[in-house]
Amino acid sequence: MGLVFCGQLGKTALATVGLANSVFNVAGLAVITGLLTAVDTLFSQVNLVIYSL
Repeated sequence: MGLVFCGQLGKTALATVGLANSVFNVAGLAVITGLLTAVDTLFSQVNLVIYSL
């Protein structure tokens, strides 16, 4: 959505927002996805330990 509004400001603003979106998608979402995957694995192991007692 930010690209739509910054397109009217010029090429520099459009390039800046595009680069910021790319960095966020690669760095931010990759870290969040990795942490959620790790938590999913750990929680399934915790349930196994509780029911085996």
